[in-house]
Amino acid sequence: MPVNLLYSAQPGGQGLQVFAGPYVGWLLGGEFTSSQTGRYASGGGPTTSNQGDVEAGDTYNNRPGEAYVSRGMDVGVQGGLGLGFAGGIQVQASYSQGLRNLGANDKPGLTTRTPPTYRNHAFQLSLAYLFGLKS
Repeated sequence: MPVNLLYSAQPGGQGLQVFAGPYVGWLLGGEFTSSQTGRYASGGGPTTSNQGDVEAGDTYNNRPGEAYVSRGMDVGVQGGLGLGFAGGIQVQASYSQGLRNLGANDKPGLTTRTPPTYRNHAFQLSLAYLFGLKS
């Protein structure tokens, strides 16, 4: 859910647009597929693959067959450029960068490894029509 401040030199958001602002996102669920070669991805061994569900939480059980857990709430920043056209059509390109580490901690006593560290980042293209805009 982004909250962007948009600047356009022409009235009604027409012409070149520049926008930026914060966002908040929530993990609703998903699926993952992964593979690694060798022990701890060091190479020189067999390739193993894994797949399953992803769910929101702060603690990962690290047991086969259980869902992969990622932190449920993300916060970050977004910025981009766009073009607004008469009649309410908009085309925008943006980049979002998450600021929060989404890697869940392992359940105490299961492992001594360091939990993963990862953040969301995305490039986005959008096409929109604004209803009720007077040209």
